[in-house]
Amino acid sequence: MTIQEAARRSGPACRSRTGAATPACSGRGPHTGERRRMLEAHRVRVTARIAELSQDLGVLDYRINLRKETS
Repeated sequence: MTIQEAARRSGPACRSRTGAATPACSGRGPHTGERRRMLEAHRVRVTARIAELSQDLGVLDYRINLRKETS
């Protein structure tokens, strides 16, 4: 018996409240539609984070240019 099989049989993290093996432990991931929704949500979060970082970079560039002008 492999470690994965043992965990699948007895590990509490691999069991749902009903005692059934969860998809993560059965070796099967989320279905295509669910995976697509997860990836889309991740893409939206990443896009928002890139926008925040771009704005921060713009502020830093502005401050650097101000210091160069006053020096």
